[in-house]
Amino acid sequence: MSGSYNDMRKFFDPSWEVNSGSPGIMNQMGGMFGLNSNPSMGPNGRDDAGFMPIGSMSPTGGSSWFGPNSGLGMNLGTAQLGLSGLGALGSLWGGLQAQGLAKKQFDFTRNTTNTNLANQIKSYNTALTDRALARGKVAGSSDSEVQDYITRNSMSR
Repeated sequence: MSGSYNDMRKFFDPSWEVNSGSPGIMNQMGGMFGLNSNPSMGPNGRDDAGFMPIGSMSPTGGSSWFGPNSGLGMNLGTAQLGLSGLGALGSLWGGLQAQGLAKKQFDFTRNTTNTNLANQIKSYNTALTDRALARGKVAGSSDSEVQDYITRNSMSR
C-alpha cells in the first residue's frame, strides 16, 4: 500500500522528488504552466538562455512579456483598449451607413406609394366619369347634371 501512496505523491506533490533527484511530475508540469517556480530558472524567472517559461506569460503584470515591467512600452491592457476603441468607431461608422441606407429606402417607398395613390385616384375618376356619362345618356340627364354628379363624387388629394 505504501508503494501506491508514493506513486500518487510523485504525481501530486510538487516538492517530492524521485530517486534521480528531479522534481515530481506535477512540479515539472506546474513550472511549464506557471503554477510552480522551476528551480532551474535564474533571476526574474528566466532560464540560462534568457527565455521565460510559457506559463509565466501572464497579462496581469510581474515579470511577463506583456506586463508593466516588460520594457516593451505598451501593455496588453492598452492594446485591448485601443482595439475596443477601433471596434466602437467601426460600429459607429456602420450605424451611420445603415441610417443613410434606411433614409434612402424610406424616400423610395414614399415616392412609390405616392405614385400608386395618384394613379389609383386617376383611375377611379376616369371610371366615375365613364359611368356618369353612360347613365346620363340612358336616363336623359342634361350635361350640367352629369358634370355636377362627377364633381361631387370624384376624388382628389
